[in-house]
Amino acid sequence: DNVFEHGLIVGNILCGFEFEANSDTNVAEYQQMFEMENSLPASASVCLNLSDPTQDIDADGILFHNLFVTGTFAYPLILGQSSSNEFDFTDQVYQNVHVIGGAPLFSVKSDEINSGFGSDLYRNGRIAVAASGVLPPISKNTFKTGDGMFARSTTSGCIFLGAPGSGPMLCGGQGAPTMSCVVGSQYYRSDGSASTLRYSCEASNTWIAVGP
Repeated sequence: DNVFEHGLIVGNILCGFEFEANSDTNVAEYQQMFEMENSLPASASVCLNLSDPTQDIDADGILFHNLFVTGTFAYPLILGQSSSNEFDFTDQVYQNVHVIGGAPLFSVKSDEINSGFGSDLYRNGRIAVAASGVLPPISKNTFKTGDGMFARSTTSGCIFLGAPGSGPMLCGGQGAPTMSCVVGSQYYRSDGSASTLRYSCEASNTWIAVGP
């Protein structure tokens, strides 16, 4: 039940914040972290439950608000089993959460992910909204049926009806589709003619214009 405000953490940082046993319901806000040297191969701005990562021993219900993270951290977050934690990065090019055990439930929001196409949002370790399709999945987690990715680029977006690469997707955008596809996927073109308004993936990675 602690509140940490307006901190400045600079240097060769392993974990900017680390919460382990007996550390529920904390708030850390307006924190600036700068990894200057990064001689540590597993550095992160926040680490949760590293001592026993497969068991939820605590480190739950923590709100991280307005984290300004720069430098050369190996990961933005390193997480063991934990739940109900929320992370809000103000200016962080979000790369990949490193999950070292369990199936942590958490939310992540950043306004500067993937070169600023928009906000990316994770809920309970699953992607809810992504500004760009190049965002790598969270380690030890996969996309699931119904997860959305908006937009794959600045001009198109998709909803996955199964895990990418194994289930079809429903997409739309400008121009003919160029992304890889699973048979059964559909693409709706906003600038198409009568014969190119809709595309169907009829063979692996092969889009065919099928009209309206």
